Amino acid sequence: VGYFTATVAFNPLYLDFGKLNSPLANGYTRVSASDTWDGVLGWQPGAVKLNDYDTKSGSDLHRDFNYLESGTFSVALPNGSYDITVTLGDTRTTSNPHDLMGVFLEGNQVDSVTTNPGEVVNNTYTVSVSDGILDLTLDDLGGNNQWVVFMALEVETSGPLVTNIVVDDVSQPEGSTGGTTTFTFTVSLE
Repeated sequence: VGYFTATVAFNPLYLDFGKLNSPLANGYTRVSASDTWDGVLGWQPGAVKLNDYDTKSGSDLHRDFNYLESGTFSVALPNGSYDITVTLGDTRTTSNPHDLMGVFLEGNQVDSVTTNPGEVVNNTYTVSVSDGILDLTLDDLGGNNQWVVFMALEVETSGPLVTNIVVDDVSQPEGSTGGTTTFTFTVSLE
């Protein structure tokens, strides 16, 4: 049995949160309030007052959103370090401010975000995933507005992925006296 390290490529993940029938931002994957955890990505059971809305104004990415009082969105990822960009806010200038929107990654609070009417913010955080699942919890922390308004999630690697590869057997040609054996393999993460 031998162990070795490998470099594994990870394609960035871009998720647009909104209604099933609203326009989808180019290069993004749609997520609605009805997308529950399926082992790959989705809202975990127990989200409080989770819904979606389309304002019908603004860019395809910013015109719609999922909103909730509290809930966890999960994504299956290889273990490693990631830059996570969370987009929060509401493009409607007639909306109320959204205050004290708590952002938690892997169980740790990383921010409390407040947006004014018509304001959208993109905040990036670095997080380490060690259990194969990124958990993003959004939670209303009080204030005057009970809603966390969630537009987009972007996931990009910020360091090498932690990959353990075990080789049970590598055979050398008969008559070989040892030395180094070189071989090539491909790992694909989808």
